[in-house]
Formats: sequence, structure tokens, C-alpha cells
Amino acid sequence: MSEIGQNELTFAAYNVVVQVRGRGEKVGKGLEQRDAAVRTGAKGAITLIYKNEKLILPTITDDTAKSYPIAYQQITRLMDLKENDVAIIVCADNLKDAEYGALAAAWTII
Repeated sequence: MSEIGQNELTFAAYNVVVQVRGRGEKVGKGLEQRDAAVRTGAKGAITLIYKNEKLILPTITDDTAKSYPIAYQQITRLMDLKENDVAIIVCADNLKDAEYGALAAAWTII
């Protein structure tokens, strides 16, 4: 888990991103991850999946590099993504809530 800077996908003062290896098939629209993060005090979560050498945002874009270039650069700089990996960005008003939210969101696909 790493802190991530402000970008097109973040919307709170504190933002973290967590990587879950090889669990992309467990992600639907990302709503379950968002809901889990919110239940722990986060403001929300964005779930992305690395497929076919692209980072996708389910139901939104098949190419985050083109749609959200700053977010894409930050995520790929922080993480060594492999096929079917999941990256979950969690946003909150404080770091503790962001981190707990990230753990809760990741737990939904483990």
C-alpha cells in the first residue's frame, strides 16, 4: 500500500493505492470494493484491473493511460502490475481511514 498524489481519480485530502495480485476476475464493477472502503470511514474507492497490458476501469474505460494519464503514471510508477492484478485507490479525509478503507476493499477480492 502506498500514498498516491492528487490525480483525475482522487477526490479527498488523503489517497492510497493498494495492489492485489492476480484477482481481477473477482472484480465486477468495483462497487463492492467501494462499499467496503466507505463502511470503514473512507469517502470512496476506485478499482482498476490490469488486463492485456492496459489498466482498465470497469464500465468506464478500457485504457486508463489515455483517459486518466496522471493517475495511470502514478499507479504504474508505484506498482509492478502483472496480468489480472487489481489496483484500488481509496480516498478519505485522513490517512488512517484511507488505509483501513484500502485493506477492507482488498479483502473483498482475496
